[in-house]
Amino acid sequence: MLFRKIYTSTICSAWARTRPFIKNYPVTLHLQYPSWDKPCLAEFSSAEEITTFLLTHKQFLVEPITGQLIRPHQVDKIDPDIIYDVAGSGLPYREKGLSREQVTVQVFERKAVLALKETLENEDPNVMSLPRVIKDKAGRDVSKWEAVYQLSEGSVVFLETKYSMSKVSFQISPTQA
Repeated sequence: MLFRKIYTSTICSAWARTRPFIKNYPVTLHLQYPSWDKPCLAEFSSAEEITTFLLTHKQFLVEPITGQLIRPHQVDKIDPDIIYDVAGSGLPYREKGLSREQVTVQVFERKAVLALKETLENEDPNVMSLPRVIKDKAGRDVSKWEAVYQLSEGSVVFLETKYSMSKVSFQISPTQA
């Protein structure tokens, strides 16, 4: 979002001048979101088209090899033999090798960790953060948690988050039946 605000103010200040900032159209702008490897290339035919793009929250396609951006009104440019990346201001940032669902899960997990930490710190100012990965004597990973905290009275709090689950099972022992 911050990216859009910076460039929107740049375009608006260009109109405040007596001479236009961009004089020749069409113009190709290199647009880059914070976690992208390389910028996307977007062609605009007028200043109004640039303003509309920056002020509206629309998704678009990105051709992964060339980085060419295809906006909703440019469907005639779509090649059915190419697999495009879906991008846009309303979508989470794409990160290397992660799907949209994985990014959503990571955001959920980070928010859960911050919420627990804030709650524990309000209750116990001396809460300590411990390593998330627990290892055995041989140095092998035994378990991994989203967060592990130790309270000043010695209790340990383990956080495990699940954004979505497809199957849950519960076993009942013969003594409980």
